[in-house]
Amino acid sequence: MTQAASATTRPWWWRLWLAQTRYVVSLAAFCALVARDDARVTFCVAGAVGNALGNKLLKRLIAQARPSGSALHDPGMPSSHASSLFFFAAFIALALLRHPPAYGLPSAAALVALAACAARHRVAAGFHTPAQVAVGALVGASAATIWHELARPRLEPFCAGRGAALAVAGVVGVGVLSNAGQELLGTRAASSAQQRSGRDS
Repeated sequence: MTQAASATTRPWWWRLWLAQTRYVVSLAAFCALVARDDARVTFCVAGAVGNALGNKLLKRLIAQARPSGSALHDPGMPSSHASSLFFFAAFIALALLRHPPAYGLPSAAALVALAACAARHRVAAGFHTPAQVAVGALVGASAATIWHELARPRLEPFCAGRGAALAVAGVVGVGVLSNAGQELLGTRAASSAQQRSGRDS
């Protein structure tokens, strides 16, 4: 059975998770912020937003192309998806490791494994090289460790309150809409270019 055929036999929710990881994670973060007035959740998502912005800057500075034939045409190093996935996985894993090992360690390992599976799909789908995903994962995990271990004692108190949660939720919502708009415009531009190429040939 080929990899493509194998992918279509997976459950719909797993295919959605792999294909639209960014939006699934962003929607979950948005819902958590709106539903809960929790300083730790707000602090975590605020760090994830900062990590995403930093990763975009790195992409522009490094300006390494994606693999040949990729449907996406923006720079690919480091992978934004891998960076965001491993930021959340590492941050939550560090929090879980403060629980008794019988509960915290398996849960933390499962989170990291899930992030790794989703990140690997970015390579299988042709969106990134293995190096781009590996660097993205390293960036996200490193940022999460610094945010959780060094910044949390000083900055988390500022994330308490409903206003802080809604403010961060608003930033997440704007970011999701912006990314969706950019992807839509990029898809339309690529489609138009293909149509023009077909007519010229």
